[in-house]
Amino acid sequence: MHFQIGMKTKSTSVIAKNKLKKSDKEFIKYRDLQCDFAYSLGGGAIGNALNMLKYTCLAELIFNEQNNLIFIGLIVCNCYKIFLLIVIA
Repeated sequence: MHFQIGMKTKSTSVIAKNKLKKSDKEFIKYRDLQCDFAYSLGGGAIGNALNMLKYTCLAELIFNEQNNLIFIGLIVCNCYKIFLLIVIA
């Protein structure tokens, strides 16, 4: 499938890759700001305790983002398989 963009055409896979790259950059900004906020909530904690707050936050957000991407990938993959079954049948 192709979309007409001006005089050029771009395949949906190129568009999807570009959007994924942009979303990755936005996620990194969100992740860093969120975990800096968690770090700031440490109050009187010192050294390692503050770092644990930040690294726990990073691990949790990255884990959740990976699960979201896997889930989206499964949906796209299953939709594509269903599309192929309909077209072939």
